[in-house]
Amino acid sequence: MTARALPCIACGRVLEAVFVSDAAVQPCDGVTFRGSPGYGSAFDETPGELEVVVCDACLDERCQRVVRVVTTHTVTARREGWDPDTLG
Repeated sequence: MTARALPCIACGRVLEAVFVSDAAVQPCDGVTFRGSPGYGSAFDETPGELEVVVCDACLDERCQRVVRVVTTHTVTARREGWDPDTLG
């Protein structure tokens, strides 16, 4: 796949792509964000996801506006006997 222009949404600086595929884009010296517009946005009926690129300099300059979300998952499992003759 050919590289494409990856302009920073904040300053417009065009970043070089270090990786481009149908599933992902990774700019050099920047970050790609993907997401679906939510309820309340003028774009909430947009099909699919939107993708934006932010250069590292703009992200660093505006870091006080960024919230990091850490997702934790609790996994529960039960153990029970297994009889292969009763499958299916």
